Amino acid sequence: MKYAGIRILQLSYVLFALLLWPFLSTYVNNPDTFQYINIAQEYRTFHFSNAINGYWSPLISWLLLLFPLKGLQAILSFKLLQLIIGFFALSLWCRLSIKVISDTNSRKFLQWLAVPFLLSYAFLYLSADLLFLTVLLWMLDYFITQPIWNNTRRAVIAGIMASLLYFSKSFGFPMALLLLLLSVFHHGITSTRMSRYNLLQGFAVFLFMSGFWIFLLSSKYGHLTISEAARLNVTKEVSPLSGQTVMLPVVYSEGLIAPTTSTSLSAWEEPLQAVQLTDQYPLTRMTDAIKRLDVIQRNLLSIWYFDFRRQAGGLFLIMMILVLIFNHRIINLRDPFIFYSLSIILLIYAGYSLILYHARYSWICTLLMVLLGIKWSDSLFNSLSNGLKKLVWAVMLLFILIAVKRPVKELLFSQDESISASSLFSAILSPFQTMKQSYAEDRAIFETAAMLDTLHGPLASRYSSNLDRPRYFASLLVAQSCGQSYYGQAVIENAATGLSLKKNGIRYFLDWDHQEDSCFGHPPVFKNKTLSIFSADFSAKP
Repeated sequence: MKYAGIRILQLSYVLFALLLWPFLSTYVNNPDTFQYINIAQEYRTFHFSNAINGYWSPLISWLLLLFPLKGLQAILSFKLLQLIIGFFALSLWCRLSIKVISDTNSRKFLQWLAVPFLLSYAFLYLSADLLFLTVLLWMLDYFITQPIWNNTRRAVIAGIMASLLYFSKSFGFPMALLLLLLSVFHHGITSTRMSRYNLLQGFAVFLFMSGFWIFLLSSKYGHLTISEAARLNVTKEVSPLSGQTVMLPVVYSEGLIAPTTSTSLSAWEEPLQAVQLTDQYPLTRMTDAIKRLDVIQRNLLSIWYFDFRRQAGGLFLIMMILVLIFNHRIINLRDPFIFYSLSIILLIYAGYSLILYHARYSWICTLLMVLLGIKWSDSLFNSLSNGLKKLVWAVMLLFILIAVKRPVKELLFSQDESISASSLFSAILSPFQTMKQSYAEDRAIFETAAMLDTLHGPLASRYSSNLDRPRYFASLLVAQSCGQSYYGQAVIENAATGLSLKKNGIRYFLDWDHQEDSCFGHPPVFKNKTLSIFSADFSAKP
């Protein structure tokens, strides 16, 4: 019966995805999307040297090779891949809930909780984060089933999983290594030769598979490296030397920057070659150390805001305090699920507090905190009288409602910002009308980009402030549609700007704000309600 319920849940996920597709399929808010797509295309066209990239992890691009990658169809392919990954994540989540939660009703609540989470991830965040979450759930489910190191096959599979976690996101390498080491600590190994052999086998598989990619990266960049992402994130994204966290991408406000290779879509594909880095972690002076601590503080405040303040994490902390007061034995670290879940939560928060934190990085922490919270509340309150057992249901319902608020808001409004309770309630009652309004601009931009697939030549766009970041994404979308390179944003001040565009070989200049009726001495060659396009070669006719 429980498996029949899972099939219904999976079917519901597919049906909800189909219902949401007309509204959310054209939404793109992340410049990373285009880089993963273009790297996949470089693999397909055998430009392997360009495809091997130290900033973008490879696994999502490898999977994209299974789908069409031309023009705007590539965006739809990415979303379809995301939905498929989300389907597997949902199946893993259901398996976990069956293993962890004995109460049927609680388990059903938990299983349905994952649907809006995963749909929001799949539709709105076209990056490697959902894939990372799915591999991590797979490892968690695998590690809690039975001891790993007593069986050669299981040890080898554990090593493969750890490698895939690294391939999904570079952050996965230290995390996978630590999880393998923690598994040795938790499960222990016998003194038998076979057990030690299995341990060596698992680590050897992980190091061999990961080592091959590390070798390719190190050969390309000329130094030993598992990833180049941390270098950029530490020195540029959250640089204490700059005194503030800057908005992504770092090339956003750098002016015109040529793509690093002939096959790159933009300079964001190899950002380390496009920007000037400061020294990373010099710590030669006390002031440097203080600035590094400021970075950690900002990241921790972001974690508190996104995951704990009026979120499920806050209720999780309250539940943990209650458990510690009334029955601390419930937090049993010998329980593999509790041990690994708490380890994953701590590793993610500790790791991202050091470099760069975005809310999407820690959604798995929210899911695990809800699962732990309900498991503990079930254990804590079910020993009480029947009357007090109602408290269990109240706690569980509160967990679910608080946790589901964020993904529901994001699906309806394409953002997780302060939205009044009445507005949210009205949106839930009329979801299709709400999404039609929320995603109208994105659809218009997507449709405009689809009309421009015949443009030939490099593109640039008018600089817009950090408050108007979608214009950068929109320009990348046009470049993706017509298969041309994008050189970034330029400020139009005088004729010298036009000469600069010409010097860089720019053919077309995009003006999303319609600030000029004419530019470079002539009217636009294309104009609609969304975009004006000017020729930058000073010779085109409208």
